[in-house]
Amino acid sequence: MPLNSSITTIKGVGEKRRAILKKIGIETIGDILYHAPFKYRQISDAKYLSELNHGDEAVVRAAVSSKPILRRMRRNFSTVTFDIYDGRTIGRCIFFNQPYMAKNIFEDSSYIFIGRVDANRGIKQIQNPILEKADAELMPVICSYKLANGIKQKAFRNLVRKVLEQELGSISDVLPSSFRKRYGLPEINYAFEHLHFPDSVKTANLAKYRLSFEEMLMFMSALQNIKKENEKLKANQYIIDNRMLDKYYKSLKFELTSAQKRVISEIINNMKQPFVMNRLLQGDVGS
Repeated sequence: MPLNSSITTIKGVGEKRRAILKKIGIETIGDILYHAPFKYRQISDAKYLSELNHGDEAVVRAAVSSKPILRRMRRNFSTVTFDIYDGRTIGRCIFFNQPYMAKNIFEDSSYIFIGRVDANRGIKQIQNPILEKADAELMPVICSYKLANGIKQKAFRNLVRKVLEQELGSISDVLPSSFRKRYGLPEINYAFEHLHFPDSVKTANLAKYRLSFEEMLMFMSALQNIKKENEKLKANQYIIDNRMLDKYYKSLKFELTSAQKRVISEIINNMKQPFVMNRLLQGDVGS
């Protein structure tokens, strides 16, 4: 299926989910594949709560040691809290405005908790973590995406998995194998697979590098094409009278810097040519 096909061609994506994904610029199958995670966390980096400090981004393997309690503080604000035990230390987990979590978390079950640690209340607490069942077949690296309200991390990962199962191996690579070998770039299907489901942070970074390289290459190629097209456009030629220019310089109440004089000279030379001139002048404003 072409990468420019609508996401509604994916099973399970209706109008409601399409509208949610559109908020983050995802409208096609290709958009899903190019929507890179902003953070990777290696499961093997899991630590005990006692090893963590306030503000740390943590990966903790722990069991739920108390029944989840749902509290509705006021309208549109609720919390779900429960204790966790990692084999050494008792901590706490809290979800804000996710009341359904009270029915989805079970006492004595083990999970991987991925989130920020708050240690200001006497007990170490993980807030709004990403959860993975510890007894499930875990991925070695968990990806986190920037998403819109209405779609969770796990739901988006499942969506990506569907697309990869459907498209992997059939995506054409715009970069020749000799070019990829020269610059140490992986093949495009490998890059998409390991961008979203890497076996290590190292392979994830290699996949991101490949896609970023391709994006920059396409951008630079487009600029070169624009430049070549502009060179075909004819423009009026202007010859500047140096005497008038000198007179103008003398009328100024300050001396131009050497950089300013150089740029003016370059512009004058460009104006003598029969081609369209494109320039961006940038400089600091003095006091």
